[in-house]
This record gives sequence, C-alpha cells and structure tokens, in this order.
Amino acid sequence: VRENNYEVRVRSVSGDFFPEGSYTIYTAMPDTDINWQGVAALVGKYDLVKWMDYDRAAEDYNNCEWFQIELGFEQGHISAMGTLHPDNYDNFRRDFLTILREAVERHGLLQKSDN
Repeated sequence: VRENNYEVRVRSVSGDFFPEGSYTIYTAMPDTDINWQGVAALVGKYDLVKWMDYDRAAEDYNNCEWFQIELGFEQGHISAMGTLHPDNYDNFRRDFLTILREAVERHGLLQKSDN
C-alpha cells in the first residue's frame, strides 16, 4: 500500500503555474484523482513517442531551461531530457503543468492562481 504516492517538485521562477520558489508537494492522492486520461491524451496530441530516448543540449545550454520527463506504460516508456527542446515542447509543457496544477489545487495543496 502506497501511503504517499504523489510528489511534485517545483522550482518556479515565473510563478506562471505554481507560486515562485523551490519546494516539494508530497501527499497521498488516490490514483483516481490523478488525471491519467489527460496525460495519455497529451502523449497522443503531441506525438510524444517521437521523444523516446531524446537527450539533446542547446548550443547555449547554460541559458536554456533544462527539462526531464519519464512516462512509464505497461508496454514501454518515454524518456526525454535536455536543453534543446523537442517539437511541441512549449505546448506540451503548458498543458502538462496545467494538469499538475489542477490536481494539486483540487486537493487544497496550493492556493488557486489566476493563470
């Protein structure tokens, strides 16, 4: 039995999706309260299978946002990281962070923001 199964590590500079700062949200959340269908829809919408084993650095990597994501499925996984962002990265990032924020807000773990 998993007691605390939901962890979101936040390092927000802009405050766009989560309040500014570095902190961890760690709690027990029923699996049914996690928007797995929304995440799966993003995989299809942004064709994330093309991101499998993606690992690239931008030329000016010190001044670029580092990203890392790993999504595991019953058959296979998608792992991507780097400072050179793959196709559809910005749109995926916006939609994925929105799903995370909504789950955290729904459980009263964060004050609702206007973003």
